[in-house]
Amino acid sequence: MKKSVTQAMACLLLVVLLCGSMAGCGTGDNPPPPQDTQTITPIPTQQVQESEPAAPALSTADQELAQIQKVYDVLEGKAEADLFLKNVQIVDVYREKTAPGTLLILDGRIIAIDPDEDIVKAKQVVDGGGQYALPGLIDGHFHFESQLVTPTQLAGAMVPHGTTSIIAECCDFVSAAGENAIPAAQTLFQGMEELPYRIYPFAPGKKVPYETVKIMLDWDFILGLGEMNNINFSNGNEEDFQKVAYTKSLGKLLDGHVDGGTNNRENFAPAVNIMNDHDIWSGDSLENNLKLGLPSFLLYGMGRVTPLVTEILERDLPTDNIMFSTDNLAVEHMVKTGHMDACLNEAMDVGLDPITAIKMCTYNTAKHFGLEEEIGSLAPGRYADIVLTSSLYPLVPTSVYQNGVLVAQDGVLEERAKANLDYSSLVKPSTRGVDDLKEEDLLAEPIERSEDGTQAKVMVYNYYGFGETGYFKEEWLEVKDGVIVPELNGEPLLHYAVVQRYSEGQRVIHTGYLRQFPLEQGAVTVAFSAPKPYMITFGVNTADMLVGIRTADEYNGAYILSRDGTAVETVQMDIYGMMTDFTVEELGSRSEAFTQALADMGHVHDSPILMSLLELFYLSDRYGLLA
Repeated sequence: MKKSVTQAMACLLLVVLLCGSMAGCGTGDNPPPPQDTQTITPIPTQQVQESEPAAPALSTADQELAQIQKVYDVLEGKAEADLFLKNVQIVDVYREKTAPGTLLILDGRIIAIDPDEDIVKAKQVVDGGGQYALPGLIDGHFHFESQLVTPTQLAGAMVPHGTTSIIAECCDFVSAAGENAIPAAQTLFQGMEELPYRIYPFAPGKKVPYETVKIMLDWDFILGLGEMNNINFSNGNEEDFQKVAYTKSLGKLLDGHVDGGTNNRENFAPAVNIMNDHDIWSGDSLENNLKLGLPSFLLYGMGRVTPLVTEILERDLPTDNIMFSTDNLAVEHMVKTGHMDACLNEAMDVGLDPITAIKMCTYNTAKHFGLEEEIGSLAPGRYADIVLTSSLYPLVPTSVYQNGVLVAQDGVLEERAKANLDYSSLVKPSTRGVDDLKEEDLLAEPIERSEDGTQAKVMVYNYYGFGETGYFKEEWLEVKDGVIVPELNGEPLLHYAVVQRYSEGQRVIHTGYLRQFPLEQGAVTVAFSAPKPYMITFGVNTADMLVGIRTADEYNGAYILSRDGTAVETVQMDIYGMMTDFTVEELGSRSEAFTQALADMGHVHDSPILMSLLELFYLSDRYGLLA
C-alpha cells in the first residue's frame, strides 16, 4: 500500500489487460446502455528509436541503490537538489510546535530539514518570506467522484485551498456505470498521477456487487474496502460479509461507517477490523467510538465541525484519534469558502488550537491509513506536499506545492498543474424510461385512514434526514372533502415521490410528503444513477412534478425545475447520470441560475443546492428505497 503512484499504475495496467473481459459485472438494474468499447490507453512511456538498443532495465534493488546514492551525493554537496525552501516557520506535527527552518527537496520528496547551507546546492531557491510551512492538508473521507465535476476540474476548486491528498471513495460512480463498472473505473483512475493532488482510493463498500468490488480490491493501488451501508451490515448482510472477508484476506484496510443501533452491533464493526467511523452526530457517539477503539472523522461537509469540536473541548478529549473530512462538498463551496482550510478555520473559530487542528488534518489522518511515511508531515522521506500561509489562524494558503513543485498560488491553480485527461468516453446518451408514468402515480397513498375519514396516515420525509432526525416517519394528516391536507403541525408539506426510472413489470414508486423544504410553486426533480437509476421529485403539485420527470428523462441524469407546466431550469449530468463534464466555472454558473430560479419559486437555500439535493438519494439508498 506504500508503493509509489507510478508503481501502482503499472500494476493497474496489468489488471486492465487481465480484467477487461470482465466488464459485465454491474448492478444489472441500469437501462441497456451502449456498451463501452473504448480501449484503455496505456500511460505514455518514453519512445526509443528502433535503431537504438534499449538500455537494460535496472532491478528494483539497483534502482533503490541509485536513489540512495543520489540523496547522499546531494546532502554531501556533490549534486544539486531540486528545491531549497528557505526562511519559513515549519509546523512540526511531531513536537506540536513551530520553528524557523529550511527544507531541501529532491525528486518530489523532502530529504533534509535545516541542511548545512554552506554545502548543499539546489536548482531552485525559494524564500518563504517568514511564512508558515505546513504539510499538505488531507481530506480523510471524500467521495471525490460525486462532486459533479471530473477529477481534473476538481483540482482547480480544491488544491488552491491547500488540500494535496484525498482518501477517496468511489461507490456512486462505479455503481452508476452498471455493466460497464470496471472499464469506467479504469478510465476514472488512469492518469491520476498527473493530477496536482494525491488520490488514495478505496473500492466501493456499498451500492456495488461483490464480484465487481472483488476485481477492484485486487488492484494494487486500492487501499481497501470503502464504507458499507451500515444498516445492511449491522443486520447481517451476507454479501457485505463476503466483501469484508475478501478484503481481510488481502491484508487491506476496512474504511468505516458505523451505527449499529445497539451496543452489540456497534461492537461488531471494530471486532471485524472496520477501522473508523464518520457518522457521528453528538459528543456521546464520539466518546463511544473512542471507547470502542474507533478513530473518528468530523464531517465538515455535514456541518459537524462546530458542535463536535465544542464537545471535544468541553470534555477535554484527546485528539490523536480524531480527524477531519468532508464526505461531500460542493465545488461552489470550495471556490467561494474553501475546503479543508475552511474546515480548520471553523474548528479554530470555536477554540481549537491551530497546531492541534492542523495535526488532525494531516498527520493523524496519514497515520490512521498507514501513510505517515508518505504524507502528513514535513520530514525527510515524505512527499514535498507543502502549504505556505502567512498565519495559522485564519489559515489562508498563499502557495501550495506538490512534489516540491508549485501547483497553486494566491487561490489559483498554476497552468503547469492542470492535467490533460480525457473523460469523454464516460459521457453517455440517455435512454427513456418513464413514458408510461401518470400524474396519479405521484400522489401519496395513505397507509391507513381513520374510521371517521377525517385523518390519513402517510409517510412524511425529512429533507434534512441525516443524524438523529431520521429520513421518514409515519404521520397522521387531516383529510378535508376526501383530500389529504398537506400540512403537519402548521408546516406546509410538499408532494414527494421516489420513482424507479427503468422497470421490468411493476415500477417501484414510494410516495408521501416532504417537510423542511419551503416552496411556493412548481416542483424540483432530480434523476440520478447511483446506485440505480431513480428519480426523486417533489413540489406543490403533481402536474409540475410529472413535467420535471418527463424532462429529466431526456437526459442520462439531470436537475430540473418546473413551473406552470414548463421546465424553467435544467442542469444535465451526462457522465453516467451522476457527474457533469462542465468546468468549475460552467457548473458555478449553472448552479447560480438554478438557485436563483428556485428562489423565484419560493425557496432560498443556505448552501449550494445541487449537492444538497443528492443527499435525498443517499438517504433513500441507506434506508432501502432504491431496491
